[in-house]
Amino acid sequence: MTFRAWWRAGAATLALLAAPGCLSGQQGPPTPDELEPIVREQTVVLDGPGRDALAEVRDDGTLVFAAANAPDLEPGDVLASAPTAAAPHGMLVRVLSVTPGDDVVLVATEDAKLTDALAQGSLTATIELGPGDVAEARALLEGVSIGAPADGLEPAGIADGIGISFSRVVWDEDGDEKTKDDQVAFSGELRVKPRFDLDLDLDCGGFLCTDPDVDLEFRIGVEELARIGITGKGKPGLSFEKTLRVAEFDFKPITFSIGPVPVVITPRIAIELRFDGSVGVRVSYQVSQTLTAVVGARYDDGWHDLSGIDNEFEAGPVDSESFIRVEANARAAGALVGELMLYGRVGPTLEVSPWVRFDLRYPRDPVWRLVAGLTGKVGVKIDLWGIDKEYQKQVFEVSEEIARSGNTPPRVRLFDGQASVAAEVAAPFTVQVGVEDAEDDVTDACCEVTVRFSDPADGDGGLLGTGFGRGVHVEAVFATVGPRTITATAKDSGGATATATVVVDARNTPPLIRAYQPYDGQRFWVRVPRRLRAATYDPNEPDQAVPCDRLVWTSSAASDPSPLAVGCDAEVTFATAGGRTLTLTATDSHGAQATHTVSVVVEDPGENLPPYVEITRPSSGAVDVTVPMRLEGRVVELDGEGYTTVWRLQRSYDKVTGLGGAVLTVTPRPNGTWAVTDSVPSLAPPACGFNEVFKLSLVATDESGRVGEDLIVLEADSIC
Repeated sequence: MTFRAWWRAGAATLALLAAPGCLSGQQGPPTPDELEPIVREQTVVLDGPGRDALAEVRDDGTLVFAAANAPDLEPGDVLASAPTAAAPHGMLVRVLSVTPGDDVVLVATEDAKLTDALAQGSLTATIELGPGDVAEARALLEGVSIGAPADGLEPAGIADGIGISFSRVVWDEDGDEKTKDDQVAFSGELRVKPRFDLDLDLDCGGFLCTDPDVDLEFRIGVEELARIGITGKGKPGLSFEKTLRVAEFDFKPITFSIGPVPVVITPRIAIELRFDGSVGVRVSYQVSQTLTAVVGARYDDGWHDLSGIDNEFEAGPVDSESFIRVEANARAAGALVGELMLYGRVGPTLEVSPWVRFDLRYPRDPVWRLVAGLTGKVGVKIDLWGIDKEYQKQVFEVSEEIARSGNTPPRVRLFDGQASVAAEVAAPFTVQVGVEDAEDDVTDACCEVTVRFSDPADGDGGLLGTGFGRGVHVEAVFATVGPRTITATAKDSGGATATATVVVDARNTPPLIRAYQPYDGQRFWVRVPRRLRAATYDPNEPDQAVPCDRLVWTSSAASDPSPLAVGCDAEVTFATAGGRTLTLTATDSHGAQATHTVSVVVEDPGENLPPYVEITRPSSGAVDVTVPMRLEGRVVELDGEGYTTVWRLQRSYDKVTGLGGAVLTVTPRPNGTWAVTDSVPSLAPPACGFNEVFKLSLVATDESGRVGEDLIVLEADSIC
């Protein structure tokens, strides 16, 4: 070292050690393991007057000194300084040019390395940080607060750490805060107590130091307590991914020294929230973690990992709507990002990220799992140290399942969750039971089902029936009118049970009447017998029809008997001419009635009476259009005249109006049978999906041209 360099460095050392608040990692003579500091000739350390004279550090690296106390600098000098008002993180720069002026001196600079200032030296630094060391704390988002965490979070040992709490919606699919079914909220607390250890041995002999011998070792230790929770209510298919920096802590700069050269370290901690995954169901969960971790590395002709962890997870409450066939896989992480800034430039970095993942799948055994984990990363920027290789590495990743769902009771549904249903009294009724079970649905082991009635008369002592499976149907018949409660109980393979109830109101529905002969406006003859025909439908009767003895015909004509007739197929003879209204009344077994009216005209035929015609086979009703039926009828010629007969088929017949479509001739087969398709071939298979009503008539014409007719109604349908 030349005399000039020794004087300049030595003077600066005296000034530095006299400055209040400065810490040194090397006080007094070096230990046997430390290298004797050797300062390069071009190194200049700012003394107290020089630091006071520094008025500004511009963005381009230009230093502005007051001319009166500006240091004696030359291009090529390496300038080192402890923190000043203008350079709060200190500085280590190389002088490029010096421009003197009357009031100020402008010094152009660029960043320098420690090997530019020192040929040899050692540094051992230990930094423990607490709230009193924070220079500035910034909450970067709404819903994030800095300070003491909630009660119960802070254990002994973290009492003097730094902490934040947070609660905010971090994902909103449609951007509308009022809609809550597409949001994911993040909440929790984080408290940390960091410690930094730094060891540096620098041996860089030679004028240019083209191959420095650098041994660098750093450790960043963290005591941490974290509680992370996520609450989401998402639509199926809702996915999200986001990273938010929520808080930053800048600590006060700490000054160490290698010989006279100040080494200024400024710790910084940032906290980030990271989350990704999908939520298709309402879910809420929480995980707590205590952690002691060290991440670090050593450089000695290569990088070596120095990391280790000791952590413990604890599961909080978990709540989810699991009876929906969806999946949810949501991960939330709170990342602590720590940096050791050297002269305000990035030095060693760490990242410790506790995370929790909620994994739900229905059906599955278990339905949900809660997995907690921890990721640690370390890195170093090397341009400050004289090391020619950067270092970035994930040093650990641990995870464990900390909670899982137990045996979930089955879910029972009656009539898809309806509170009440209607049934027909005395008619078959199917009780529909649906069962889901989170675990057994995977193996088809679900479920034993028992169905009971509140009225013992409806079943065997109240027991309606049993079954097994996810869909059970039990048949019931209610003998009386009124409400009753049905209870279905399902038991899964694990012994868990669940029930569902529904109120069934057994009602009596009035019957439906189909009076097809006579029809409105039909003409009858005095003293000529005619058939009255009708059909009924009543689901509350055993045969789904009102018994024929409960069908009563009455007439509006006083000359007609009362009742006119009783039955589904009755013969009547009118004694007088004139119009009248015929009324058919059907009364079911439970007292409900239905009526049907038709207007007819009765005329005097004179001396010559028309033939009396009656179809005896087939009867009115449903038919298969392809199946032959026997055609038989009876004709009585009251006047003894001869007569001819013909069968006719009318399509698209209206039983109320007596109107219809095309009239076709019916030709019986030689054996006396006939099928609808004999007259309407287009209805033969493969024709499908039709429904049509036909009128089949037997018409007799006597020698005087008088016509008698009888008819029946055939209802044909074909569904393929």
